[in-house]
Amino acid sequence: MKNDIELYLDEVVFPNQRGIPFDVMSWWHNNAPKYPILTGIANDVLGIPISFVESKATLSTGGRILDEYRC
Repeated sequence: MKNDIELYLDEVVFPNQRGIPFDVMSWWHNNAPKYPILTGIANDVLGIPISFVESKATLSTGGRILDEYRC
């Protein structure tokens, strides 16, 4: 019996047809029953915020907002 990773790696690659963007969150939502362990990992990874800068600081025009470590 194959585990989640082996099943996932055997999956046919999703072709991008006619310029339709691929929605990774919908794909994981639809395939959650098939890959329960990998779905949990994907939720953890895809749920990481892109930025930790507050929106108020992002819109501020006073001085440099992002330093070399946050760019």
